[in-house]
Amino acid sequence: MTGGNKKQPVRMCIACRCGKPKRELIRIVRTKEGALSIDKTGKAPGRGAYVCADQACIEKAKKIFPKILHCEMDGELYEMLIEIVSGYGK
Repeated sequence: MTGGNKKQPVRMCIACRCGKPKRELIRIVRTKEGALSIDKTGKAPGRGAYVCADQACIEKAKKIFPKILHCEMDGELYEMLIEIVSGYGK
C-alpha cells in the first residue's frame, strides 16, 4: 500500500496558461445569477476558471473573463483578488 502519495489535481491558469496544482490557483466561479465570485472551497457550483495568485495574471484575466465566463469582472472582485495576491506570499 502507498501512504500519503496522493496525486494533486493540476489546473491551468486562464491568463498565463501554466498548469499548476489546484491549491496554488484561485478559482473564480460564475453563479446561476451571472455574477462572478471567488470560490474559496473549490467546490462551488457554477462555471469556473482558475487564475494564478499573481497580479499580472489577474490583470490579464480581467480581459479574458468576458470571453471565457461570459461575464465582466467588476471592480469589487478585482480588488478582492489583488488583496488575496498581496497577502499570498506572507
